[in-house]
Formats: sequence, structure tokens, C-alpha cells
Amino acid sequence: MKKIMKPEDTLRVASVKSGRSAAWILLVVLFLSLGLMYILSNIRGTDEERPGPTDSTGTPGNKIFDYSQATEIAKFKSDADYKSYIDASQGVLNTGLGNFAVQDQVRTISEGVSMAPSAADNKVAAPDRVSTTNVQVADIDEPDIIKTDGQEIYYGGESNYYYPMIEMRASNMGSSAIAMPAVAPDIVAKEIAPYYNTAKTKLIRALPAESVKLESTIERSGNLLLADKSLLVFDNSQNSIYAYDVADTTKANEKWHLKLEDNTSLSASRLYDGKLYLITSTYINQYSPCPLKPLSLNDQSVTVPCSEIYHPRSIVLVDTNLSVWRLDPQTGEIETKTTFVANSQSSIVYMSDKSIYLTYAHEVDYIAMMLDFFQTDGKTMVPAEILAKLQKVNGYDLSQVGKMTEFQTLLENWRSSLNSDERLKLDNDLQNLLQKYVDNHKRDIVKTDITKISVPDLKLQASGLVPGTLLNQFSLDESQGYLRVATNVGGWFNAAIGGSNAQSANDVYVLNDKLKIQGSVLDLGLTEQIYSIRFIGDMAYLVTFRQTDPFYVLDLSNPKKPELKGQLKIPGYSSYLHPLSDKRLVGIGQESGKLKLSLFDVSNPADPREIDKYTLNEYGSESLYDHHAFLQDAKHRVFFVPGYNGAYVFSYTEDKLTLAHALDINQAKRALYINDNLYVIGAKSLFVLKESDWSKVSQLDLSENK
Repeated sequence: MKKIMKPEDTLRVASVKSGRSAAWILLVVLFLSLGLMYILSNIRGTDEERPGPTDSTGTPGNKIFDYSQATEIAKFKSDADYKSYIDASQGVLNTGLGNFAVQDQVRTISEGVSMAPSAADNKVAAPDRVSTTNVQVADIDEPDIIKTDGQEIYYGGESNYYYPMIEMRASNMGSSAIAMPAVAPDIVAKEIAPYYNTAKTKLIRALPAESVKLESTIERSGNLLLADKSLLVFDNSQNSIYAYDVADTTKANEKWHLKLEDNTSLSASRLYDGKLYLITSTYINQYSPCPLKPLSLNDQSVTVPCSEIYHPRSIVLVDTNLSVWRLDPQTGEIETKTTFVANSQSSIVYMSDKSIYLTYAHEVDYIAMMLDFFQTDGKTMVPAEILAKLQKVNGYDLSQVGKMTEFQTLLENWRSSLNSDERLKLDNDLQNLLQKYVDNHKRDIVKTDITKISVPDLKLQASGLVPGTLLNQFSLDESQGYLRVATNVGGWFNAAIGGSNAQSANDVYVLNDKLKIQGSVLDLGLTEQIYSIRFIGDMAYLVTFRQTDPFYVLDLSNPKKPELKGQLKIPGYSSYLHPLSDKRLVGIGQESGKLKLSLFDVSNPADPREIDKYTLNEYGSESLYDHHAFLQDAKHRVFFVPGYNGAYVFSYTEDKLTLAHALDINQAKRALYINDNLYVIGAKSLFVLKESDWSKVSQLDLSENK
């Protein structure tokens, strides 16, 4: 006879092979484990069983999957009200589902644009052309390690850990190191302790190009934003932001600083229309939650009263407070803010010129879901008296975790009363029925909550839901009052029933200004996951991957009837898509373990084509996961991609990808252009190349020990 499992053994079932798993224990694990939740959210149903969504409230007529209250937002009335909500939230069962989306970070559009001349320079004429950081939305700047105003280059640098090494010295030669065999008896081994090399931000005079020089350094480093003559340094080592006056680049002076407290992290930041926008995440202190103390400005603590924090009307699992702040980058003054409770899983930020969108995963009531299964598809699985007991337990004043433990005990005790033949039949029948059940409800079980906040006043405008989870910030795009969203549902189902592929799906939804779903395109790349997505005008370009690289073209011109226009299947995948022109895109990805660049012709949406490709002898590139590393120069019809072995400049003239120049540079990071010169920055050096023939104009040593 099989041993009856104790409640604390439940999670161990996930590692037991299917032949040994108990059916109802499997059921509990399936509702608890990440593996099953892949299935719950991803197994495909027929089109007849699954009509396209018409709103964001879940399956019509089924209150178990009714999310309507989750999209209703209200402010807490008091500290006690906040504490009561948090206490109730801790009883909500969490499966960790928000993490199943592939997280990486690709983003997008940037052609360099001409910039207004910076402050007058008596020695050097203002440049005609200056590139900008490759960002998702034009004119909304994003932090990166490189910024320029056309006269100066600001390089945030990177800090590194140096690990212990053995220094060998002759015992009779004092401190003079010599090369000696390790077996020599008179050699003294001295271990050098590891240390953290904190990089400095470098201020580099960019013009004239023939004589670039390092003018000064700042004892802070990290991503940067440049607001006129205020340089903002996002110093991760200090969990702080420092603002410097760089009007005199030979001596930068600190203007203000902002420090995030230990319980707070920076989720995203943007610079738009002369204002700095910060999105912070402050973990909830369940024992002393009010007031919120997320940060300090110039060493003065900034607090947020709990009565100013928003929450969903329904009780959902929350573990953090998301705050959106608007600051004056010149003074650091906090001009306005908005805070609401959320779940930190799969949190993504997208900003347009009108709104900021914040997302997080939102999950179903799994107790209610189990009861619904036993009352519908699985109604023949358990006796009526067992179902009645389950319903009674659901009425107890217990947390969901407590109820789940009681459910498990009831089911275990009932199953132990069956003989081995009955148990074997139950295991198989239950598995098949549950799979059909979740197949019909895959888009109801896991959704992404989207909160819309107005710019610049930071007022809550709307909240909505879409099925599945998002890949990254490029999964969202606002156009003509509509929000377009690409989601992934599904993935790998492991352990609980031996491990198998659950059929994943990818959807694109169009939401109105109230975040209600108006139209959708479903089931793109079945069994695959989204690797990259780009929304450009009325079109969307989507890449999914498992073994091949399906490239999809969608027409979103009619928000209520978006449609798939064409698709292309090629080997490998693209994890970053960049529009080179209206009709051409370049994809950066991998094929057979090497870095691959694909040139796509999308002039005919019904017939997208890969018209050329180039494979580099590189296993990766920072541009695969960070769009800031990519640079396009439309005038010269070239683009820059950093690799791990060097830096590469590609020409895309005449619909051909040609390696115009390869630069042997240590740890290539970024490139920018000023006039007709390309500045390539590595970890320890900077090269200036003439774009007419790629000859070297000058070089600068950036080693920290200089």
C-alpha cells in the first residue's frame, strides 16, 4: 500500500514521476506548481470552445474567473484599512506564475536625429549631426551608460569584481616579484584579497575628433541621463541617483542626490519634456507598513501616507508598493507622485508621451477553480459527500493556504480508501479531465494587470487585464488612443506528471483608452514563445521560437479587427527587431549558437521575406538583450552591433548586409556618431572612425588606472 502523504510533503510530489504520483495529489500540485500553471495557461482549445475575448473581465458568465473587481481601483481610507488589506492579501495562494514569461530585455526605435546646438563653444563649431540613445519611444529618453550632447561624451563605466590570485615572490627579494617555479622552496605565496573596482563616470571632450581627450571624472558610475547641463548618474552600488552640474566639464559639481531605502528598488526611469520620471518598488513591511518610507532626497526622508495609496477593490496577492514620481532634474524637487499596491512578479514599465503603463501578473482563485473543476468536468471523479466537504471547507474562515491543506487532506484520505486498481484508473482519468478543463480556461487563469497613469500629472486613468504575461517593455505600445499588447501563455510543464511540453500560445490584444479589449489575434506560434515584438504604426512584427523562427506580420489598423497578414519561418530566432526604414527591418538573434543578423522585407505584409542574412563568429551580443547597444546611422545606411570579440559596423545598402568594418576592441559597449565620425566605446578604450572610409581618426585610453 502506498504511504499516505503528509501536507508538508505536497511540494515534493512535483519531483515524483507520473507512474508514482497520486491523482488528487497531482491535482493539488497542478494547481500549486509552476509546471502545471504552464499547462493551466497554455493548452490549446478549439476555436469553437474559445471565442475571442470581448472585454477584460474574464470568461463571461463564470464568476470563478470574474476579474471585474480586480480592475476597480480605490484609495485606502486609513492606515488600518491598508494593514487589513495586506493581512488579507497574505492569505492568497501564490504559484509564482508571473515569472514564466521569458524575461530579457530588448527594446527599440532609434535613428539618430539632429540636435539643437549645445551651449556656445568658442573653440569648436557645433556639430551638424549627433546620435541619440536607441530608445523605444522618440523623445522619451532612457538611462544608458553613454550619453552625448555633441560636444562631450559621458561614459558611465562599469564596476567589476576582481577575484583572489596568488602573487609569487622570492623570499630573499623583498617586494620584488619574479617568475619562479611554484615548487621552489624559497618562494613565498601571498594571496591577494578580492576587491571591487568601482568605475568612474568619464567626461570626454569629443571635438575636434582628431584630439579627443578625457577632461575629468566623477567618483560615481552607472547608467546616465542628460538634462541640459545636469548629468544624472544612477549609481547601483549606492542605490542612489546623483545629479551633477556639468556646465564646466573639467569639474562637475554635485547638485542633489536621491537615495532609495533598503526596501526599495528602481523599476524604471524616463526623461521627457524636461522632467524626470521614476518608477520605484517598495516591498511591503507587513508588521509596520505605514507610512511608506521609500527614499530620501538630500538626506531628508520622503514618506507616503497609506491613505494616499491605491488598491484593487478585490483582495489579490500584493507584495510591493509601486510609486511613480515626477521630479525636476535640475533641483531634484519632487513635483507629484502616485502609489498603489501591486505584485512584483513580471512587473514591466512602458511610457508614451501621454501615459505610463505598469503591469504585473494577476492570478485566479485556485480554491474556487478546484471546486469548479469538481463541479463541472471532474464531477464524476469524487463522491458527492467528498465534494460537499470540500465546499464546506471553502466556507471556513481560513487563508487559501489553509484551505488548500484541508483540501489535500480530504482528498488523500479518500484516495487511500480505494484499492490499487481504482487508484490507477483515477490517476489517469483525472489527468485527462483536468487537462481538458485547463484547455478550456487557459486564458482565464493567468492574466496581466495593466495600470494606466496620465502624463504629466500622474493621475490614475484606468486599469485593465489581458490574458497571459508580457515579455518586456516592447510588448506594449500606444497608438492613436489604443494600447496594443503582446502576451505569451504557456510553456514547459515539468515534474508533476513526468514532464512534457504544454502547448504555449501567443496573442496580441488591442485595448481602448479605458483598457477594455476591443480586438485580438490569438494562437500565434503554437508551442512557441515570443522572443521579440515591435509595433510600428499600424503594423506589428512578432518573432516566436522553439526550433524555427516564425516571423509574423499583423495589421492593427482596425482596432476591433486586427488580423494576421503574413508569416515566415526560418532557422534560428531574432530577439531584437529594429526598423531600418518603412519597409525593412533587421533582426538580431542566434542560429546554431552564433550571432545572426537577418534583413527582412516587409513591403508586402502578406509575404514577408528574409532577403539577406549574415552570421558572425560570435556567440552573443549585448544588443540581444539591451536595445541601447544598437545604433543606426540612416545617412550612411549602416548600423553598429557590439560583440564579445569586437565591434561590427554593417551596411544595408542595396538590400545586402555587408560587414563594412570590424574593430578589434576590448569589451565593445556602445557607438555614437557626431557629424560623420563614428565613436566606438569599449571598456578600456575609445576609437573614432571616419564613416567615409572607416579609417581611424583618433584613439583614447580609458583604463581606470590612467
